[in-house]
Amino acid sequence: MKRLVLITLVLVLICSVSVSAENNFEFSAGAIEGQNIEDFIPGAKVKLTTDAMNYNDLYDLVELTSTFGVDDPNYSFISSDLIFYSRLGELETNNKYFGLGFKHLFLDNTLASNFIFNSDITAYGVPVGLKLEENYGTYNAFFNGSVFKGLYEMTVPGDDARASFSGYDIDVGIKFNLDQFDLQVSYKQENYSFAGDSDIIGAEDFDDDYRGVFAGLYF
Repeated sequence: MKRLVLITLVLVLICSVSVSAENNFEFSAGAIEGQNIEDFIPGAKVKLTTDAMNYNDLYDLVELTSTFGVDDPNYSFISSDLIFYSRLGELETNNKYFGLGFKHLFLDNTLASNFIFNSDITAYGVPVGLKLEENYGTYNAFFNGSVFKGLYEMTVPGDDARASFSGYDIDVGIKFNLDQFDLQVSYKQENYSFAGDSDIIGAEDFDDDYRGVFAGLYF
């Protein structure tokens, strides 16, 4: 249900932005592994970047990115970031941006914690992001990265554990400008550190991450 809600929000955003604005939509599929993922699982990454919602010139771009992996019924996750970027420098051709935004993370049926049972983890945070892109003629190289900090809640028997979490993510790749379509390949990684909840017995500090290779189209 959470994945369905997020996908619906993405579609609403895509349909609601002005057709006269500069909009870019990316979709990539790939394979994901991680600290608590036994084998590679299928995943995908979607990204919408637009300048249509530039409120009073407070920022230059809005970017919504969602990455998810599914290994039903064993494990799934979805990580989403909504970041408002401002250009670094005055030149319009400068593709270097600094941003601030909101993050949502949901780990479904994960063994990331120190408990012997699976748990669901929901986290919210504030990412500080850097976005870079350079044009080399027939292809563009890009880098997106952020550090974030926030709070999480984990389902445990009796009472849910709550504490802070932090981490970082990087997304690097190449976009190829081909005759018939535009192709991109990328590598993305996210790392999380979850603090323990002293009020819950056994709720100690723990870490989690995922790493994925993706290929897809952008428009």
